[in-house]
Amino acid sequence: MSIGGIQSNHTRQVTGVACKLGLKAVTVQEGWVDYNDMVYDKVGNIQLTRIMGGDPRIDPAGFALGIRESRNRALDSGEQEGR
Repeated sequence: MSIGGIQSNHTRQVTGVACKLGLKAVTVQEGWVDYNDMVYDKVGNIQLTRIMGGDPRIDPAGFALGIRESRNRALDSGEQEGR
């Protein structure tokens, strides 16, 4: 799992490596910046995450330090799927 801002490149890198190694990758993109593109969830970096085999999730949470609720949701869904 990798968590970053909506346009994060490091989350794409983590996703790419994880998928190349045969791991299931959850990529959480949070709303750290004000970015209001109506189709962003279907194109660009999010689409690249899908093409590489990742599981992108867009979360409206803003930037903050510490354990995020988006992290807990991603972990819970992985456990429910048996991962």
